[in-house]
Amino acid sequence: MFLFATLNNAIKKLVVSDSLRSAEWQNTSIIGDADMEELKAKGDGDLHITGSGTLVRNWIQRGLVDEVILMVCPVLVGAGKRFFEKGTTSTLKHVGVEQFPREVMALTYVPTT
Repeated sequence: MFLFATLNNAIKKLVVSDSLRSAEWQNTSIIGDADMEELKAKGDGDLHITGSGTLVRNWIQRGLVDEVILMVCPVLVGAGKRFFEKGTTSTLKHVGVEQFPREVMALTYVPTT
């Protein structure tokens, strides 16, 4: 656990929020949703989004996402939140899969437009 905490504290983190004014976590900055276009235009490297399907869906619709990697764990819960809302048309094309221990799969998609 210590190794993960050390790594996580060392990397630069961006929190997308229109209500937070400060970030207390080490190496963390607050940005607004509208700042994403500027970040994308800079092209400073990869951004990884953890735990926000709403943010990813919004950015896919705005053409700001180059690649989506979904980590799928073999757990059946019977209900839950959909990645895409019912009736939404996906503009993503499946381009790869990687299998990890315990049947966890990484599914890679890219926008088709």
